[in-house]
Amino acid sequence: MQNVTINMCGISFSSPVEWMFVPTESFILARPDSQIGLARIYMAEGIENGVEDLKNILPELLTADHLSNAYDEKLNDWEDYQFGAMSYEISRGEKTIFARVWYRIVNSQLYFALYGCPWSKREDEEALREQQQCEYMILTAKEQEN
Repeated sequence: MQNVTINMCGISFSSPVEWMFVPTESFILARPDSQIGLARIYMAEGIENGVEDLKNILPELLTADHLSNAYDEKLNDWEDYQFGAMSYEISRGEKTIFARVWYRIVNSQLYFALYGCPWSKREDEEALREQQQCEYMILTAKEQEN
C-alpha cells in the first residue's frame, strides 16, 4: 500500500493513494476508489471531556432517523494521546447504514473520522479495507504545519 501525506483544513495525515479528498467548510470529505463507503474527517479544538464531547455531537453529525447504541467500542490511553473507535447502526428512511467512528485526542485537540457504508456491505473485504485505512488516517492525524 503506497501512502501519501494529505494537508487540508489544518490537518495533516497519511492516506493510501486510492483515496480522493475534498475540503469543505467544516470537514474533509473522503472517498476511496472502491466506492463502498465514504468518510468525513474532522478536527476540533478545546476538547475538555474527551470522548464524551465527541459522543455528544455524534447524533447531529450522523443525521439519522434512528441511531443505535454504540457497540464494538475500543479505547486506548497512551502516554501522549487517547485513541478509540465505536460503531453504530443508522436508519435513514428505508436505508440501514453502518457507521464507524475513530478518534484521536492529543492534548485538547480532537481528530476524528466518520465512515459510512451500506449495512449489507459492512463486512465485505473492500469495506473492511476502507475501515482499516480510515483508522490509519486518524492514527497519523496531526495539526498541519505552516
